[in-house]
Amino acid sequence: MKDAAKRRTVGRSERRLEWALSVLLEATRTTRRNVDLLTAAQALSVAKSALGGLSKVSERIGISVQMLRDFACVDSLCPTVKQMYAEGRLTSVDAAVRLSRLRPAEQKPVARSYEAGKITSKDVRDIVAIRRRFPDVPIRDAIVRVKKSRDITRYVIKFPGHLNDSQKARLRRRFGRIIGCANVVSLRSEGKTSMLVISEEGEKRLRREASKQGISKRDFVHRVMSRGHMTHEGGNKKSGRRP
Repeated sequence: MKDAAKRRTVGRSERRLEWALSVLLEATRTTRRNVDLLTAAQALSVAKSALGGLSKVSERIGISVQMLRDFACVDSLCPTVKQMYAEGRLTSVDAAVRLSRLRPAEQKPVARSYEAGKITSKDVRDIVAIRRRFPDVPIRDAIVRVKKSRDITRYVIKFPGHLNDSQKARLRRRFGRIIGCANVVSLRSEGKTSMLVISEEGEKRLRREASKQGISKRDFVHRVMSRGHMTHEGGNKKSGRRP
């Protein structure tokens, strides 16, 4: 009886370890990741306990110790931000690492600004640097300071046709739902051509959404535009300081 119970316990432990390792491998995918990062962090905890440490997990599945440490950061975030990762509202490992360097009360406003597309992962890093240098500066002031001082790379999506005001508003809302309204810089028509200008963070989110659907960024933009019976023509990249 004792031997049978022991075998069942060992069997459950092995299955749990297999689950944890498969979750960690899935979490390293850069496209179509089917696991949220909070689950990955919890899976890492299981694997560490079973194998005896980060280095053992790294050797077992071929993922660097540093990447595993980055996953672990998600589990150290405040409850609200952890929930945002659990729901897939936040997906960036880099952002999680940087958010974990802030006090728990500061993580939430920064994470919400990042989710809304008002700041980038690089901005989160800069906010952390400001808080370290000026610990008495309120976190919202640090967010505003970074937003005002940064240089923004802008991406221009061109397409044929002149848009009226209602079409512009509809198109801005459509892209805003995908990349965050703050990342839609402008939309204007000049003659028979219209141009949608998006921020660098908006371009990253656009590229990520295209990857999730397994299509190119150009095809994804075309798909979004075609809902309003508009055709995508092409895009140019330009850099400039935010006015």
